[in-house]
Amino acid sequence: MSNGTNSSFPNIMPQKLISYCIFWFSIFTMSTAFVAGASYSSNLRNDVTRSYIGKEFWPNPQMDWQLNEGRMEVMISKVGKTHDIHLLTHQLKPEQGSFSQSVQLSFKDVDPKKIKRAGFKFGVVGAMPEEYRSNLFLSSGFMAGVTSEGKLFGPGLISKSSLPASVLEDLHLILNVEHNEDHFVYKLEARKRSNQEKSSTIMFINKSVKLKRGLLGNLTLFADYAQKNHAATIPPDIQNFQTDVTFKNWEISGDKLNQNLDQTFGPILWTQYTLHRGIMKMTAQVAPMGKMNKERAHLELLKDGEWKRVQSSAIHEHASTAHFRIENWNSQKGIPYRVVFKDGDSIGEWKGTIRKDPKDKDTIKLAAMSCMKDGAFPNHFLQQNVIAQDPDILFFAGDQLYEGNGGFGIVRAKKLADVPRASLNYLQKYWIFGWSFRDAMKDRPSVVIPDDHDVYHGNIWGLGGGPVPEGGSKGSDGGYEMHAEWVRMVERTQVSNLPDPYDPTPVLQDIGVYYTDFNYGGISMAVIEDRKFKSGPAQAVDKKTHKGRVDHVRDPNLDPMVLDKPGLHLLGDRQEKFLEEWAGDFRDASMKAILSQSPFCAVATHHGGGNENNILIADLDSNGWPQSGRNRAIELARKGHAVMIHGDQHLATVVHHGVDEWNDAGFSFAGAGIYNGYPRLWAPKEAGKNRRPNSPVYTGDFLDGFHNKINVWAAANRMDKQFPEKIKDGPLTMLDKLNNTASGYGIVKFHKNQQEITFESWPIYEEMSSDLPRYQTHKGWPITVSVDQQYNRKPIGYLPAIKMKQKNFIVRVSKENSGELVYARRVNGKSFRPKVFEKGSYLVEAGLPGAWKSFKNQKIN
Repeated sequence: MSNGTNSSFPNIMPQKLISYCIFWFSIFTMSTAFVAGASYSSNLRNDVTRSYIGKEFWPNPQMDWQLNEGRMEVMISKVGKTHDIHLLTHQLKPEQGSFSQSVQLSFKDVDPKKIKRAGFKFGVVGAMPEEYRSNLFLSSGFMAGVTSEGKLFGPGLISKSSLPASVLEDLHLILNVEHNEDHFVYKLEARKRSNQEKSSTIMFINKSVKLKRGLLGNLTLFADYAQKNHAATIPPDIQNFQTDVTFKNWEISGDKLNQNLDQTFGPILWTQYTLHRGIMKMTAQVAPMGKMNKERAHLELLKDGEWKRVQSSAIHEHASTAHFRIENWNSQKGIPYRVVFKDGDSIGEWKGTIRKDPKDKDTIKLAAMSCMKDGAFPNHFLQQNVIAQDPDILFFAGDQLYEGNGGFGIVRAKKLADVPRASLNYLQKYWIFGWSFRDAMKDRPSVVIPDDHDVYHGNIWGLGGGPVPEGGSKGSDGGYEMHAEWVRMVERTQVSNLPDPYDPTPVLQDIGVYYTDFNYGGISMAVIEDRKFKSGPAQAVDKKTHKGRVDHVRDPNLDPMVLDKPGLHLLGDRQEKFLEEWAGDFRDASMKAILSQSPFCAVATHHGGGNENNILIADLDSNGWPQSGRNRAIELARKGHAVMIHGDQHLATVVHHGVDEWNDAGFSFAGAGIYNGYPRLWAPKEAGKNRRPNSPVYTGDFLDGFHNKINVWAAANRMDKQFPEKIKDGPLTMLDKLNNTASGYGIVKFHKNQQEITFESWPIYEEMSSDLPRYQTHKGWPITVSVDQQYNRKPIGYLPAIKMKQKNFIVRVSKENSGELVYARRVNGKSFRPKVFEKGSYLVEAGLPGAWKSFKNQKIN
C-alpha cells in the first residue's frame, strides 16, 4: 500500500499523484465503509457546563476538560502532561480487522507562533495492554490529527499542504484503519461542513505502517501543543476555563472493536462505610457535577424485595461527596443498598451490602494496605487477592495517592480562590485509589486515613493543624502548606464515613479531627492521627548548623537523645487523653488495636537503595521521634493490651516494642505497600541480639536510630534493591515488578477465643482462590502473638486472684489514690490474677458494664 496526501485545493500535488490517491481511496473506502462489529456514538448532555463529561469517559487530566452544552472542551495546561480523553466501553482487540473514527473539532484562540494539535490516538497501551484501565495514563499509542496551522498528520507522515483557517473552526475529521498481521494502513480525512450539516472531503493522508508489536488498546481524542513549553499556566479561578480545542459527535465502528458497556466510571464512583454501635455512616464519591448542580444522591435499602429510599444528600461542591448517617441500624443482618443519582435522563447507581456485624465470629480478619503508586493501576491482582481473603474490615493506612499519580502534576491552593481547581486536581488522583478497591469496599466496612502524600506533602509534621510558619518551610518547620479548606476537602473524601470523632473540636485553621473508636466484630479499634499534632524537625534541629536535610540524621556520632527536647509532640495531649480513656473501655470488645499511619519506631536502615550511601541513622519523619511522645504512645497502647497496625514505610515489618526494657510493651505490624515506590530496607550491619531460634540475623533486639528499644521479628525487604542480581533477565511481568519490590498487603487475624493475634504479610498472586493454604506469605510470616504479650512488662508481684461465676469478663486495674489506669483487658476464663509493676494500693474492677464488682485496696500478696 502506498503513502500519500490529498487535497481538493488545486496546485498542491501533481495530477498523477492525485489520481493515484483517488484510486487508493476508492479501494480503501470499499474495505472499511461498511465494517460489521461494535459501534459507538457520543450522546452528551447539552444543557450543562461541568467537569464531568460522562460515565464512559476518562479525561486526562479531569481538571483540564469540561462538558459545555454538548461539547467536550479541553484546556491545554502545563499541569497536564497529556491531554486526552479515553473511551472506556470500547477497545481495539489484538486480532486483525478494521475500524473507523470520526469527530467534529474546532481550534480556539489560535496563535500562529504556538502550534496546537488535535485528533485521535489509537492502540493506546500502558503497562498491561489488555487491561483497559492500565492504558488510561502512563501510556502511548499512535496519533493522527490536524494542527492549528491546518496540516494533517499521522504515524510517519505530515501533509505538505494546509487546510484554510476557516475550516479549522468546524472540522470533520475521519480516521480509517485496517490492521493486517504485521502492519496497518490508515487514512485520515478532513472534511468541511456545509449549511445542510453534510460534509465534503477537502484533504486526506494515508500510509502503511509496520508494527513492532500488535495493534490493541484504547481509543482516545487528544489535544496538545507541538512544543510542550507552549502550554499555558493554569488559571487559578476554576470559572476561567480557557478552551483550546472542542470535540463533539465522536463516532467509532468496526470489527476490530471490543465492546463492554459495563466498563464505566460514574456518576456514583464508589462508597465507603462503617458500622459502629448501631450507627451506619457512608460516604459516596460522586463525579464532579459542578457548582450549579442541584441534584441529590439518594441511599436506598432493599427491604421485602423492594428498594426503599431512606436518605438523600447534597453533593459537596469541592469534595464531590454525598454523606449518609443512619442511627439505630439493625446490625444483626446484612442489608443490600444502592446509591442512586439522576444525571439528565439517566440514573446512575452503585450497589453493595452493609454486612451484619460479625461479633459472633471467633476470628475477625482485617486487611491492611497503604502507599499506592499508580504503576500497577487498576491493582486488579491485589484487589482480587484481598477479596479472596474475604476480610471483615479494610484498613487503608495512608498515601492512597502520590503527587505524580495519574500522569499529571499538582495544583497548589495558597488561598481560598485556589481551592476549587486544586480540589479537582486531587480528586482524580483519589479516584485511581477508589477505582482500584471499590469492589472490595462496597461490601465491607473500610477505614481510610490520609497520610502526608494525600495532602501533597512528602513528609508532614502537622503542628496541631497550623500552617507552615512564616519564613519557614514545610520540609523542616512543619505545618500544612495547602489552604485549610482544601485540607478539609481531603479529609471529607477519606474519613467522613468513620464513626464520630471522640472530641470534634477543630484544631488550628479550623481543620477537623477524626481520631475515634471503631468497634466492629468485637474488636475495638482506635483510629488515630499520628501526623496532625506532631512537632516539626526545626524544633529539635538547628537548621543553620545541621548538614543536609533537617529531618535526616546521617552522623553516627550524634546522640539522638538531644533531639528529644521538652515540649515536643507526637500524638498531642488530646489524642493521649482519648487513648487513656479508650484503653479502659472494653464494652462489646474482646480485643483492641490501634490503627495509624506509621509505626512508633524507625525501622528502616536504608533510604533510596541498598548501598552504603543510602544508610540513614534516623528519620524524623518516623514515629520513633520525638522519643518521649513515642514512649507515651506505646505505654497507652499496652494499657489496653492493643496491637498496633500501620502502613507508610513501603516495608512490611513486625516489631515488639520496648520502653524501659526490650519487649516490655506490645507489637506493631506495618503492612507492605500496595505498589512500593521510594525504597526502604531493614538491613542492619550487626546481627540482632536475643533472636528467636532459626531467625535471620536482621531480626532480634536493636536500638533504632533514636535509641528506641525494638525487637524486629520480621521484615520483607525488596529484592530489586537488596539482591538485584537475583532478578531474572528479560521482560518482567507486572506481578514480577510488584513482588520484586516486596509490594503486597497485610492480614491481621484476631482470634477472640484464644486471645491471640496473627500477622500475615502477603505477596501478590495472579489469581488467588479461596483455598488459602495453597499460597505462601512473605518469608518470616505468619507470626502469632498473644494478648498477654501486648503488656509484656515484668511484674514485681500479683494482686489477689479475681474469681467470677461466668467466663468472659472485663478487668480494669487502677491506682487507688490517683485513679490512673494501669491496664484493662478481656478475660475469657472465670479467674484472673492481676499483675502489677510497683508497690501500692490498687482498685480492681471486674465484670461487665452495669454489673461491675469492685475490689478496693488491693495489694501485692
